[in-house]
Amino acid sequence: MDWQTQFKVNYVMKRDAIVASIHLSRGKIEAARINVSQALLFVTIVALVPSILMMAYPSGTARLLGASEYLTPLVREYLLWFIPSLLFQMLCSVCLFIIRLDGAPKLAMMCNVMAALISVVLGYQCRIGSSALLTEATMAILMFVGNHVFMKYLGDNGVGAFGIACYYTPFVFMVGNAIAQSAQPIISYNFGLGYRNRVKATERIALLTAIVCGVVLTAAFSLFPDILVGLFINTENPAAKIAIDGFPYFSAAFVFFIFNLTVIGYYQSLEKMRHATVLALLRGFIFLIPSFILLPKIIGTHGIWLALCFSELLTTFTIAIIYGTGMLKRRARTPVAGNKAD
Repeated sequence: MDWQTQFKVNYVMKRDAIVASIHLSRGKIEAARINVSQALLFVTIVALVPSILMMAYPSGTARLLGASEYLTPLVREYLLWFIPSLLFQMLCSVCLFIIRLDGAPKLAMMCNVMAALISVVLGYQCRIGSSALLTEATMAILMFVGNHVFMKYLGDNGVGAFGIACYYTPFVFMVGNAIAQSAQPIISYNFGLGYRNRVKATERIALLTAIVCGVVLTAAFSLFPDILVGLFINTENPAAKIAIDGFPYFSAAFVFFIFNLTVIGYYQSLEKMRHATVLALLRGFIFLIPSFILLPKIIGTHGIWLALCFSELLTTFTIAIIYGTGMLKRRARTPVAGNKAD
């Protein structure tokens, strides 16, 4: 359940970070502080409410997320130990945003790396593996719908295979999120100052980085699925065989996945919240859920693995339409004064 809350917090924090960056660029220090305070209050409420509900109904939460009767006791045991950390994870996310806004990205990176290293060490000491490092963020709908669909078509072994993919999905998400967040302060600040050429140059670099990272990750998951799966379970396990077969199909989404995250971050940085919200809804709900339901019926079990790719591809097409429509509108307008010089 951490993933759903983390996704919401990241979305809200980006909005607050963008507004705060623009306020800072215009010298409105007090307004920026108010935005940060509101973010802290919001995150505290958002983390506490689901935590209390999940602690009160752990078995119901496990079944809601798609756990079978066999898996429910195991999920329940994990939730009872994991949920208390949720508030602190959310507050860490807020603090990293604040540090970056304060002009100290190296300190934010150091804090992130330290937390990751401590997680790896504690994971080893507690015998739960380094996979805990990769559980900080992912798409709630991907987990929720995917679990149910895999259970329907492939049973417990299918859910186990999808679980391995979902341990890697936060890593892919964090690559795209890192690109978007790295570009966000630069884009928002220069947008506030009116330096549009710098905004465009930064976004070009971000998009190129997103494509390169997506290609590299897709190649890794397509060429070495047995190694990646073997980091979690024995490759002779039935769930491992399903995962090894499915990883190349699943990884086809990564280029579009990271690209779309970067574009959404770009629109958020320009305060185009309508575009950003629509794209987020399309990739997380409107396209993804029908893809999970329809593709397995059309092309079989491989369609489950391709659901994310199809959803992200449709979102990329939507981005192309939005961009093309925007260009046509700009060309139709009467030319205005040039951009502010760098």
